[in-house]
Amino acid sequence: ATQHAFVHGLVRDAVYAQLPRPDRVERHVRVARWIETLPEDRREDRSELLAHHYVQAIELSRSAGLDAAELQPAAAAALREAGLRAFAVGAPPACVRALRAAAGWADGGLDAQALRVLGKALVFTEQSGREELLRAFELFLGEGSKDGAAAVAVDISHSLWQQGDGLGAAEWTARGV
Repeated sequence: ATQHAFVHGLVRDAVYAQLPRPDRVERHVRVARWIETLPEDRREDRSELLAHHYVQAIELSRSAGLDAAELQPAAAAALREAGLRAFAVGAPPACVRALRAAAGWADGGLDAQALRVLGKALVFTEQSGREELLRAFELFLGEGSKDGAAAVAVDISHSLWQQGDGLGAAEWTARGV
């Protein structure tokens, strides 16, 4: 593989800007696919970098008038993983950005776990998230996951309590137990 080293970031950026967009797309895709081949240990630590390369490839493809549909599932999966990782390390704003982007590119939207995490992150960042939590609750019930639905019920209860709705919180807590 060809590697490049630059004496300064501005030189690197100038060289990168001179590459035709299709070449940039191909390089981002190659890097993303290489990242995917790395060992599974600490995979979640690389999820944001993987998502970055897929998103860049898609955006550059679109700006060059190229079809990027085949990259969208991989981008959505990488963004989902990056969002879950961001929430796990205490970065709700990054979680919201990644999971919203993943929802936009994922066929059928987000799964129950990702919706739960997005809802919880929105409770922290925007004092919202009830819609996402309710949808996660419905999905968990539809999957037959009583434990998942119960956990989301407690999350909804917590968000209602924070908004001063003690009665609503008590009702959702009862659903969770």
